[in-house]
Amino acid sequence: MDPSGGTVEDAALTRELARELALRRASYLTFHCTGTDAFALLRDELGERVRYLHVGSRASV
Repeated sequence: MDPSGGTVEDAALTRELARELALRRASYLTFHCTGTDAFALLRDELGERVRYLHVGSRASV
């Protein structure tokens, strides 16, 4: 994905991916390449199981 360059994934495909991810017992991290629109769609399906990391964010496992 390159949201700033105008390349974004189809919303229906993003929702389908989110439903597949929801079947697993995991949490997910997204970054700037995901874009905020796709992140919002993922968040609708995954809730608190998905987080958007900004520049300078830290992730711990």
